[in-house]
Amino acid sequence: MQQYLKHKEVALISKNTPLLANLTVIDNIALILEYHNRCSVNVAIIKVMELLKKCHIETIRDKKPHQLSRKDIIKVKYLRAHVSDYNMIVIDRPFMILDEHNDIDCIFEMFELLDEKDVEIVDLESNHYYKDKQCHIIK
Repeated sequence: MQQYLKHKEVALISKNTPLLANLTVIDNIALILEYHNRCSVNVAIIKVMELLKKCHIETIRDKKPHQLSRKDIIKVKYLRAHVSDYNMIVIDRPFMILDEHNDIDCIFEMFELLDEKDVEIVDLESNHYYKDKQCHIIK
């Protein structure tokens, strides 16, 4: 596994990668686009709005992290990982202690809504990786 991961650009979904408390949802995601893809602020915001609409969560765009539900926080973290344009998303499962199955379902719902084709998801709890549009959960 380590040999495989050595040559990948990895985005992380973890409790240790919090949303920035002083930024709205749209700004939290746009910041990643600006930083990783060197997008202008206006282009980043347009792209984020398209993603939020595609995922049916455009109503949370102006909320700050403390105003979000647990499920919405996970969705926003997934979108931040998605826009980083890396080819692997690592899920740090310990951050999902309270309601693990619903949290995993939420991540895979986002995966399917965004029609991820060239992204692999690694689940640190199972120590397996997989690439599958249907996203079968490995435990």
